[in-house]
Amino acid sequence: MAGTAAIGHQDTFFSILCEAFPQSNIQITGVNGSTIIKQEYFSDIKNHINDFYSIARPLTLNRQLTLSVRADRYKDEDEVGRMLDGIISMAGSNYKGARKRELEDNEEKRLLRTLLYADSMEMHIYAVLLAEKLKKEMALERVVCVIECRYGETDDMKNLIKRYRKTSPQDICESVEEGRIILCKYIPDARETIKDQCNEYFQGVQMLISEKFGYVPQIYIGAMVRQAEEYRFSLNAALTTKRAVGEIRSGGRRAHNIFYAEDYLVEYTFYNTDQETLEHFLGAYAEKLRKEPELVKTAKILLENGMNISHASKYGYVHRNTMMLHVRKLCGLLKIDPMNYDGDKFLLMLICEYFAAYDTQIAPC
Repeated sequence: MAGTAAIGHQDTFFSILCEAFPQSNIQITGVNGSTIIKQEYFSDIKNHINDFYSIARPLTLNRQLTLSVRADRYKDEDEVGRMLDGIISMAGSNYKGARKRELEDNEEKRLLRTLLYADSMEMHIYAVLLAEKLKKEMALERVVCVIECRYGETDDMKNLIKRYRKTSPQDICESVEEGRIILCKYIPDARETIKDQCNEYFQGVQMLISEKFGYVPQIYIGAMVRQAEEYRFSLNAALTTKRAVGEIRSGGRRAHNIFYAEDYLVEYTFYNTDQETLEHFLGAYAEKLRKEPELVKTAKILLENGMNISHASKYGYVHRNTMMLHVRKLCGLLKIDPMNYDGDKFLLMLICEYFAAYDTQIAPC
């Protein structure tokens, strides 16, 4: 049995947890899984896992709490969960490691934090249950967006966006830290590009903010998501886009201070990765396509037309049914589905960029 780390006695929130669950393992970890503070009462839980209740709760975007207690000391796991949630709600404002001192956040903020932080099946289920309670349909397509704002204005700006008449009840909009708002924007038609559906909305948001706060905020827009586990990927895409904007000459893409991942990520990733690494990840796909130049052409036309088959067929001067046939063949050959998953679309864009840069045996994509 190990004792509580010394720092634990200086942290009111952690001390309350230790008093409430004296014979338990309590651990608070950071976003990379590193331990920030812990109490370890049991050293052999892994060998007796059925004898324990283990519960995880997100605290902030960068903090997660895990509690393990002996099952025979409590009525059921729900009892432990209710006790833990009560402590988080009552003592949360004293938690030293939180970016936001008040952890008695509304449930929409808790939902957003869970979606962005979840790294286990239990956490994904917890997110789905929270969404159901808030009447947010998790099966709907959304895109995670980062809206930058000045310190001290975050909550006011968030509330302004929520009240905007074009903000959907299915949007999830919250501030997870000062100076940054996260908006999970509902995408009503997955067949249309994110840009086509969102540009007018975000220009309207910028106009509202400009009128009230006197400046136009920068907005970074990630990838489309369809499942709870994809929200973190979309957030990372938006944040990577922010870094890319500072390193890539954006030209016309910088209009209105609205930046889309699809305009930056491929170029940023491709030119910040050495050729050997690119060949390692993309070479096998290139080999499959080398004997299918028509499919490379199909991929290019499809990407240039926002994955819209009707537009692509008109642009390529082929019948729509022929285009659909080529697309199915392309997806089957590469074992990807770029029509429905942004991760696969991103991969297809990289493959085309790879051809254009390195593969001399086939016409550039």
